[in-house]
Amino acid sequence: MPNTLRTTGTAHLLEAARAVGARRFLTQSMVPGHGFVDHGTRPLTEADPFGRPRGSKADPVVEAMRATEQQVFTADGIEGIALRYGAFYDLTGSEGFVTALRAGKLPVPRDGGAGPNWDGRPHCPATERG
Repeated sequence: MPNTLRTTGTAHLLEAARAVGARRFLTQSMVPGHGFVDHGTRPLTEADPFGRPRGSKADPVVEAMRATEQQVFTADGIEGIALRYGAFYDLTGSEGFVTALRAGKLPVPRDGGAGPNWDGRPHCPATERG
């Protein structure tokens, strides 16, 4: 479902944004769009390849992240912004997540993902200043 939201959902939201005259559109992306591989010790930058298939089970996720960014960055008359989230819990804190991801077994929150209640405040500077 998240892949469909990133591809088809982004297309529909951009259509709605055009209909209301939006000049800026913000999409959510993530650093795993660089690929679920060891990138070494060098920090990744915007100049590094993004959304490239690598022949793994993660390719559909990576492609969906590439698709949402591509749609937003090439939207006529709309300034596109992608907030590319990273790993918030350092490498050791993310080991369980990475192991589950590689095994094709991502955990599902007991509340079905209903919480926490995000209010959008971290996104405000990006929408206001680009």
